[in-house]
Amino acid sequence: MDDLVIVEKKSTKAKFLPLLLILPALILIFFSQYPKNFATFFGAEKEKEQEIILTEIQPVQEVQAESETPKEPEIKPEENNIVPEESSPEETAKEETPKEEVPRPDLTIGIIADAHAGQEKGFSHLNSAIWVLKNQVQPDIVIDLGDLIESRNKKDGFISKKSAEADYRKARSLISAYFPLYSVVGNHELLSMSKDNVNNITGQKNYYAITVKNGYRLIILDANYNDKEEHIDAKHDDAFIYTGNVSERQLGLLNNELKNNDKNIILIHHPLWNLENKNDVSRIIKKYKDKIVLVANGHKHPVTLGIISFGGVKNYNIPSAYHQRTIAVVKINGNSATVSTKKY
Repeated sequence: MDDLVIVEKKSTKAKFLPLLLILPALILIFFSQYPKNFATFFGAEKEKEQEIILTEIQPVQEVQAESETPKEPEIKPEENNIVPEESSPEETAKEETPKEEVPRPDLTIGIIADAHAGQEKGFSHLNSAIWVLKNQVQPDIVIDLGDLIESRNKKDGFISKKSAEADYRKARSLISAYFPLYSVVGNHELLSMSKDNVNNITGQKNYYAITVKNGYRLIILDANYNDKEEHIDAKHDDAFIYTGNVSERQLGLLNNELKNNDKNIILIHHPLWNLENKNDVSRIIKKYKDKIVLVANGHKHPVTLGIISFGGVKNYNIPSAYHQRTIAVVKINGNSATVSTKKY
């Protein structure tokens, strides 16, 4: 009986023994197939998550700390005798401060004196002068300061009135195609034309006053008169052709214009300081010198720009557009004028 009981107990153990042997193998297989479960089971995943959180937070904390720390003051190279490294052209271009535009003057005038168009290369030189004005100066107005044409040539002597008129029209049209043009009568126009011929072409009198941009007053004078108040016929009145004389009526005009206007520009072919009646002119100029912005003349063909003090005012002696191949540029601000020349 006892033996029977012992056999039954053995048989029971024998049944569970295979299961006990298989169970560890199943556990190993389960965790080998699912390592995440193994990490979770033993708490390793929690440690890993904590490391990730710390890794993400740490750089942010470092940046904030840097921003809270005050920066050291920047030391300029010259303060520490340090020679800065040479920058590349591209870097230099980026670092340059944009230049401020220079304000345009209140009035810019281009002056063409003694062009003598029609004489040999006269028209060629005049075209060059106009090109410079158009492309380099862009004046508000242009002044033809007299002797725009040449009424003589080596072959024929004095040219005909018809030829002179044609040359004069052509020369004016070349300039007026680009700029408002105001003309002064020179002596060479009158070698073949009368003043009436000139006035008919210009549409202006031989002396006059006119207001231009920003209230500047041009006073155009004509010195082609003799002491009898008669127009000079340049062919026959050599006594005044090179010196000039301003008529009594013009003296009255000059006095009234200077008296009644504050920004005056006096333009004449013959120089004021060389006129037959220069003393009469000087008295008027001195009286109103503070109202005179500019005095300019041609006729003398100086090699470079000349400045002569007359009546307490600077008189600008402009070189010839033909002989010196030079024009003058006047830039005016307020009652101050700056005169320069350009060669071509």
